[in-house]
Amino acid sequence: MLLIAVIGMVFSPISVRAQDEGVTAKEIQTFGEELQGEKVKMTATLHEVDDQWVRLKLKDDRFVGFFVHDSKGDLFQYAFASKEKYGRTLLQMSRGEPMLLTGTVRSVGGTYVLLVDDIQR
Repeated sequence: MLLIAVIGMVFSPISVRAQDEGVTAKEIQTFGEELQGEKVKMTATLHEVDDQWVRLKLKDDRFVGFFVHDSKGDLFQYAFASKEKYGRTLLQMSRGEPMLLTGTVRSVGGTYVLLVDDIQR
């Protein structure tokens, strides 16, 4: 039996993840405070465009809201991007279409969200 002890080492959730995998929905929800203000990437597939959280959380109609499934298949409902830059692009995409999101984690109304700066298809 092999026993490995790690004493005095602290691992952040980010440091133990493969770099190209990006953050997951659960990481943003669970470790949002640690991630707040950080630029992150998320490998995802589009679920749907939906502005319900724009109206209820952001209260800023310059953004479009959309739901995605992360690299583990978990639903993330709090992705927001510039409506001017990405609104039409998102509406033209099909459910399940892959994308790479780059953005910043922020706390909005007690919920950790991803404010997306870039969407790569």
